[in-house]
Amino acid sequence: MQQGIQLILDNISKIVSLTKEEQDLFVSKLQYLEYKKKEFFLHEGQFSNELNFIIEGCVLVFYTDHTGFSHLIQFAIEDWWVGDIASSTHNIPTQLNIQAVEKTKVLRISKEDLEYLFEAIPKLERFFRILLQKRVANLQQRIISSLSKTATERFLEFRAQYGFLENRITQLQIASFLGVTPEFLSMIRRKLNSTNK
Repeated sequence: MQQGIQLILDNISKIVSLTKEEQDLFVSKLQYLEYKKKEFFLHEGQFSNELNFIIEGCVLVFYTDHTGFSHLIQFAIEDWWVGDIASSTHNIPTQLNIQAVEKTKVLRISKEDLEYLFEAIPKLERFFRILLQKRVANLQQRIISSLSKTATERFLEFRAQYGFLENRITQLQIASFLGVTPEFLSMIRRKLNSTNK
């Protein structure tokens, strides 16, 4: 737990500097939770009212369409934040599922506590604004890539940015993230392997 506290404080200190008193107040609002492999943080139709900071583990954020096909929207690993901002901001049921793909430990903060902290520690509002801006920029780039790049280019981009995840998530999950079938992803990999020989 203490290691997780230090990790989240280090995460914040990359953007803003908190005093010891501010750190203590922030930490007092955190809830420590553990999830087993395949356990859900959030199911479609529920209301999301919190943000989760990953101390240890890996989670997937996905949407399941009317045919039952899952579209991987995001993943999160150690030192990353995850939640459904749309559900929390607009107080609407989530369309997303958040599931642990391995044993995962998180520090959670509720929307109410976060709003309180924004008033008590204005620097935290700046931290989360910058965090959100980075997330929006990443999503924008992902949309541009999905509209303008080939599946092979998207896979190479995934490898360059998130190659460290290839041993933590399945080929099916990578294919879902890229918007291709697992079979097509296998074909891309075979082609790239034969080219690199």
